[in-house]
Amino acid sequence: MDVGMQALIVSRLGGDPETGCLWLEDGEPGNVQRISVRWQIPGVTVQREPLGLMDQSRRLFARPGDRLRMSGGAGDPLTTPTQSHCRVSDNVAVINEIVEVIPGTAEDRKR
Repeated sequence: MDVGMQALIVSRLGGDPETGCLWLEDGEPGNVQRISVRWQIPGVTVQREPLGLMDQSRRLFARPGDRLRMSGGAGDPLTTPTQSHCRVSDNVAVINEIVEVIPGTAEDRKR
């Protein structure tokens, strides 16, 4: 990824508990665009049960429906590694830092 492509990204975290996949979502219900994601943050991993992002102290700090403010940029879909079964689009966001987690509402978590 070109470091010059770094940007502030604000997006809703989406996911599927059956597959253990997380992605980013933009848009409104009925017109949601999913974006594949590569988490490039030391110590941050995807937790499957319950589904969400876990920090190095094994604390779940973000889950589907939450809004995230992050830094990162676009990755090349052909060369940016992601879990292949989790690729939900040809677009890949490479996330280097999560600046803020804004908890989702009960409605956001149902999507």
